[in-house]
Amino acid sequence: MDRTDPVLKTFMQCRMALKRYVTGIVNCPDIAEDLVQDTFVKAYAVADQRRSPQGLFFTTAHRLAIDHIRRANTARQAIHMQAGVPQVTSDLERDAIAREEFDWLCTAVANLPPQQRKVYVLRKVYNLSYIEIAEEMGLSPVTVKNYIAISVGRVLAEFEEKSEATPPRAVNGEGRGSA
Repeated sequence: MDRTDPVLKTFMQCRMALKRYVTGIVNCPDIAEDLVQDTFVKAYAVADQRRSPQGLFFTTAHRLAIDHIRRANTARQAIHMQAGVPQVTSDLERDAIAREEFDWLCTAVANLPPQQRKVYVLRKVYNLSYIEIAEEMGLSPVTVKNYIAISVGRVLAEFEEKSEATPPRAVNGEGRGSA
């Protein structure tokens, strides 16, 4: 890539705005940064001089952020089913719990060792195969598989610790935070 490339130049000019935009959607600056980088990779490959690269970057970032939220919701539902967490009926309460759990997930992932964290994010967020991750990171597919297993185990262990330390919210408003 050439620093004089107009698409690269446009990306560098709107990078911080993209990060703020995506952070507003996913509510985690670290994940937002990863999504912005993925936005560049995906959009750069299809950008041309006739279209607005900035519009393409924001459209791609939006789609990646929404895909991330969908995957996070699916993962959260699976964790709830495994842990036996009752379903919540209130939309407001569901949104509050979702944001709280997403914040927790970001913290749990941030606590992973750097290489395991990167493997975890590439697999769980970007849905890359073990082979793709291995090629990108210069690891063997077996190492990638082991890192995924260890990372998932650590994240689930933190979830279980959090669940044991925090009383569940009750639908009627009783539970954590009430006297």
